[in-house]
Amino acid sequence: MKSFIIFEKIIIMKKGLKKYVVKYTIEFVVIVLGISISFWINEWNSLRNIKKLESAYLININTEFKDNKIQFVKRLRFMNKTYNVGKNLIEQFPITDQNSDSIFEGIFGRPPYLSLLVSFDPSSSSIKSLISSPSFSKISNLKLKKHITEWSDLVLDYKEEEEASTQVSKEIIQFHKNTKSINYKFEGRLSKDDKIKLEKLIYWKVKKLSIIVDATSIPMKLESSGVMESINAIIALTEPYVLLEN
Repeated sequence: MKSFIIFEKIIIMKKGLKKYVVKYTIEFVVIVLGISISFWINEWNSLRNIKKLESAYLININTEFKDNKIQFVKRLRFMNKTYNVGKNLIEQFPITDQNSDSIFEGIFGRPPYLSLLVSFDPSSSSIKSLISSPSFSKISNLKLKKHITEWSDLVLDYKEEEEASTQVSKEIIQFHKNTKSINYKFEGRLSKDDKIKLEKLIYWKVKKLSIIVDATSIPMKLESSGVMESINAIIALTEPYVLLEN
């Protein structure tokens, strides 16, 4: 009888233990699920906020690069015109007293093609802001990410060629200031040495422009073409309708 009572107590204890195990297990699962769901919700909200911020950056980049394209197209048109003017001047060489007026017109006329200082100065503030933000690492479009990452170096390479052309224009301006053959109104006759010097400057200006605007001048792709391709790609990949699709 005593053994039976002890056995009955053990059974009751087991039932009670099982009850508590089930109870606490359920409570533990509920707590874990609650924490996990809360974490997932926070993560989802964080990703959504980053995506919104990314879209805002990309819309600004789209606007900025459309403006950059307008500026770049104008610069290229002017340089292409200057290149053609320079080649026409070379066809008139050697410089003589008879053709010097037309040579001066091409260099210092209106507009003063060969002596005007022009440069491409793109705005890149939106790109810099995006690269320094957490959104940049989350960009899923790898092609866009590549264009954005390479943009600064691409512009620097192009600017080196542009600066070389600009330097020749500065030397042409300096030539006019230094020569004693003609005055500031281009009155007078160029000396033989000045004619040779001016011819060399015009040749050099055309040479420097050729690698910017003339695809036949070098065996590789022009730096200017690379800049234009990158501008077009960045604009296309950041159009609002493209962002909505993504």
